[in-house]
Amino acid sequence: MIVNTVPDADPPYALVGGIRSDRALSVLTRTVMDWYAFGRYNHVIVDLTGFDDWSARAADSLATAVTAATDAGHWLAFFPLSTCWLGDADPGGFHVYPDWAHAQRAMQENQCTAAAKAAKWHHRRGQA
Repeated sequence: MIVNTVPDADPPYALVGGIRSDRALSVLTRTVMDWYAFGRYNHVIVDLTGFDDWSARAADSLATAVTAATDAGHWLAFFPLSTCWLGDADPGGFHVYPDWAHAQRAMQENQCTAAAKAAKWHHRRGQA
């Protein structure tokens, strides 16, 4: 597993690649659940291009990681887009895209939406 950080992006993010085995996927999911490996990066994009060991266990561990990331206020995305690997997992919280460019664009849109919501909330609070 290789983690490349992009600190100058807006928002800063980590791009994770090199996941080719169930063991590497397990390391990723444990890392995401603890969120310690990514430091200040609230946005992580995971390249699953080389991973083809899909099982119910793999899909369930990703679903658990997505839930943990979402509950902690982090944004976690995967590419390439594939519905077959989700199995019985609930796709509701998954951010999946056909490629890195689509994932990056969605992350930036998410950041803009979150910033707009925060500004609106702060504005309303100031008026109360």
